[in-house]
Amino acid sequence: MGDSIQLLEQGAQATAADVRRDLERQVIDLFVNLADLLGLPRSVGELYGLLFASPEPLPMDELMARLNLSKGGTSQGLKILRSFGAVRTVYVDGDRRTHFSSETELRKLAAGFLKEQIQPHLVSGRERLERMQQLARGLPDG
Repeated sequence: MGDSIQLLEQGAQATAADVRRDLERQVIDLFVNLADLLGLPRSVGELYGLLFASPEPLPMDELMARLNLSKGGTSQGLKILRSFGAVRTVYVDGDRRTHFSSETELRKLAAGFLKEQIQPHLVSGRERLERMQQLARGLPDG
């Protein structure tokens, strides 16, 4: 009887772990699709999705291993996410590695994305229009 209960408990734990893994995969896929829609690298969506789904901050080596990403791809993706304010570094007591956690407040995410991705295009577009106006003023009437 005790063996039966233990097997049931193990089965319930395995099922809960399977559900967590499936949920994590679904969250990652959601953010990969969003990154693609925004013209960002796939790794950015994968990294943010895993950090978003994780209950605790994760170090870079674990992000690399769990997502099968290179060190360069992971580093670049984290740099992009940090520039948006989508990821922050977190101190974990007793661990010398840098850990990362996702920012989940939509206002901060949107503001960071607008600042880093949209605003530079608006500024360069305005400068381009001003140069075109100057050139057009130099054309003869007619």
